[in-house]
Order: sequence, then structure tokens, then C-alpha cells
Amino acid sequence: MSTKERLAAVLEQEGLSDLAVEARRGRFDDYESSSPTPIHDLVDCLLLHGRHDLAQRAAGGEWDGTAEEARAWYEREGAGIWPGR
Repeated sequence: MSTKERLAAVLEQEGLSDLAVEARRGRFDDYESSSPTPIHDLVDCLLLHGRHDLAQRAAGGEWDGTAEEARAWYEREGAGIWPGR
């Protein structure tokens, strides 16, 4: 499961359906967001919703992009083949 889907599932479970929709669209994703600070944006949104617990998890890196997602982004947007492959 992708990071954005894992995040969306948690947000949905926690009753934050509006943020779950945004997560599925890639708004808070390290490699899909148009924002240069998607995790910071997520933390801000969670704090606005009074969810300090989830904001701490986000700030702690729980929903940072994975190495596999980085590799896929690099191969799609970067210089071609991931170094070391």
C-alpha cells in the first residue's frame, strides 16, 4: 500500500474524511504534491483540526515517502535509472 493510501486510511478511520480525500489526491505526498512542504502542510491541517496526536506522528515521519516511492519518482521525473541499479 502506498504512503498516501496508508495516510488516507488513518485519516478516514479518525473521522477526517476531508483530509483523507486530499491525501488520496497526493496533497500530502512527498513525490506527488505540488507543495514543497507537503508534510508540513499535513501537520498544519491536523493541528487546525485539533489532532495533535496525528500531527506528532506526521512530524515524526510516519507518512514520509518510502525508498521505493523515491525510486519510482526518480525514474519517472529524474535522470532515468536509479543510481546503483
